[in-house]
Amino acid sequence: MAGSTYLIKEYGFTWISIPVIQKKIKKYNVTGNEIVKRYDEASPKVSKFSLVLLIPLGAIVLAGLFINKRRPFFDHFILSAELVSFYILIVYLITPLISWLVEKIIPQYRHVFDEGSGLEWVIGVLFGIFIVVSFKNFYKGKYWVNILKAIIFLVAFFVGIHYVYRLIVFLLTMLFV
Repeated sequence: MAGSTYLIKEYGFTWISIPVIQKKIKKYNVTGNEIVKRYDEASPKVSKFSLVLLIPLGAIVLAGLFINKRRPFFDHFILSAELVSFYILIVYLITPLISWLVEKIIPQYRHVFDEGSGLEWVIGVLFGIFIVVSFKNFYKGKYWVNILKAIIFLVAFFVGIHYVYRLIVFLLTMLFV
């Protein structure tokens, strides 16, 4: 996310972003725009490295969802690594590759990949199907239970985990600003 996004109240980060940025402004005696510019320069490197944090965050959610299975945390960690890898593969490799191919081969359909086109829902459904199948193979539960837990995991992943991940990325990036 761009540094300025953290200053928009609707995103829910102003409780931490404003005090941190104000502290940096005082420390370096620069403007807020300069801090945001420095943030935007450092953020891509930190956010890519920080994607690894999604794995333990996902494992914590899995351990909570499948507490009755009495599996070691390591097992949840391994499944989380697989789920996060699939998500990264779809979102950051396959979708951009398909988007690029569509733009080169049939440019009149490139709008399918525009923000707000519904592609996020398609990716969410694919990710959900992958999660249900993974839960069935890994935890050996009933399909309806796996579907319910997959929905809970998806909500936790896209709302809670991404929020925590973005918060961590913001704070880590601000260390380097």
